[in-house]
Amino acid sequence: MGTDSSTPWAALLASIVPGQRSVGLLQAILSDGAAASARWAAWLQTAGGDPRRFFETDYLGLKGLLAFVSHRLSENGVDPGHEFATYMRVAQVREELRSRIFIDTLQGLHRAMEAAGLEPILVNGAAYAFTVYKQPLVRHNHGIDLVLPAGQLKQGGRATAAAGFRHEHTVTLPRGVVETYRHGTGLGLTLRSRLYLTPHAKAEPSGLLARCEDLRVDTFRIRVLGAADRLCHTLAETAAAQKSRNLRWACDAYLLLRRPEPLDYDRLIAGAVDLGTALPVALLLEFFRGELGIGVPGEVLAELRRRGAPRNSEESRLLLSIALRTSVSVDEFVRRARAQRALFRAAFRFALLPSAEHIAYQQRPTARWRIPWLYFERLGRVLARPFRRLHAPRLVAP
Repeated sequence: MGTDSSTPWAALLASIVPGQRSVGLLQAILSDGAAASARWAAWLQTAGGDPRRFFETDYLGLKGLLAFVSHRLSENGVDPGHEFATYMRVAQVREELRSRIFIDTLQGLHRAMEAAGLEPILVNGAAYAFTVYKQPLVRHNHGIDLVLPAGQLKQGGRATAAAGFRHEHTVTLPRGVVETYRHGTGLGLTLRSRLYLTPHAKAEPSGLLARCEDLRVDTFRIRVLGAADRLCHTLAETAAAQKSRNLRWACDAYLLLRRPEPLDYDRLIAGAVDLGTALPVALLLEFFRGELGIGVPGEVLAELRRRGAPRNSEESRLLLSIALRTSVSVDEFVRRARAQRALFRAAFRFALLPSAEHIAYQQRPTARWRIPWLYFERLGRVLARPFRRLHAPRLVAP
């Protein structure tokens, strides 16, 4: 048992860790001093010597890093070249304008929520922008993400309308609801009834509200998760989300781990174990330690690994859902499970018939009744696949 029992699962989850193509860029922008110059030069070679072309043609959403890249290169005295410096400066000016709109809109929303007697928790990018970045404006934010108890979502919706937002749609998941709104400035807003939307994640961590922190932004106060809860949430949600490839989450987590204040690793471990995400959290922390030089204590990693193997069928489905969603293909997902016969059978079954929660997370239905419909719709496609292949027209060489 112990570490050995988590090893096959770790192989299955390998796709959640950023690949080598991303490692070089992260090392270049997160290193300090002379190391930053050397790693920037090394990364430039892998990018073909043309960083502007790299960011313009990349499909992973890395353009959102440009303002932060500009800030870090300037901070470390790295000369990016005139053309790329100009390109980054344009992105930084755009982020400055967006940041001002973001703060003004957030302030108006805060007033409306306060008037309604609500205290939402600000999560994800904006929470990091105001806590770990020296200049909040360099952290790209395209929306506001708030957590409110399910019983307060309607009241929260009325407050958002008073702040100039209009409702766009509702996403109903088995364990939560996400209401999406749009402001007149174009800024998006989500109100979620749960912090953790990851399929098969268990109940919300106990004592979460008591550990929240209050921050001052301009003239108003916002509430964010405590540092350990924030990191646990980021790593667990990132592991399950395809958007993780944009790498902003990695910069967020890196800066949080580098804070001078000590992190409550006991709280992080407890949260990850309670949710069933100890192994994904361990793999991502191992990445930060091995590739980015963060001094995560070895005993923390060992404990997360030791308790990382799923303890029941629900935790197994959670890890299978994460692995399937983040794999390049279903074939890759199944291939990674071959190290252990029982795991291979479970992965094969899940690939053919994922759980209803997995499908709901993937498809984001607008009503709860659509979840079983989506499930049986997929089942029909899977069962019909051999029949379609059998009756597909064959091409005959002339």
